[in-house]
Amino acid sequence: MLENLLTAAKKLDPNSPDPKPALAHAANKLHEVAQQEGASETQDFDTVKAEILRLVDSVAGGIKGPAQDVRSVVNYYLNLAIGEQYDFAKDGVRQSFAYFLLAVVTEGFVGKDTGGTTVGNFKGEWRGGGFHSG
Repeated sequence: MLENLLTAAKKLDPNSPDPKPALAHAANKLHEVAQQEGASETQDFDTVKAEILRLVDSVAGGIKGPAQDVRSVVNYYLNLAIGEQYDFAKDGVRQSFAYFLLAVVTEGFVGKDTGGTTVGNFKGEWRGGGFHSG
């Protein structure tokens, strides 16, 4: 067990997109920490999830933006991590997992949009929306 979570996810869905470099780095760091800390067999999903979300909120500076986006992916990756026996009783594993989730939602996967503002992602034409100085 204790497989890299992106590798475990790829086994579940071989067609899943490749991670961007920053996400791959976060996954590798999490995997390294989890291996150092050792495996755990029994963990309460809801308790671990609440602890992880508290960590994400403190790291991301609140419950908006990326911290809010983490809530849409936490169940999937937490189930994978518990299935791989990551030991969430260890601070290092919890913190690395929180940073991994933030990388999922801010860096993401090749060819996938990670969000942002509507204006920031706008690719069309905005007639009359510019400012003129003349």
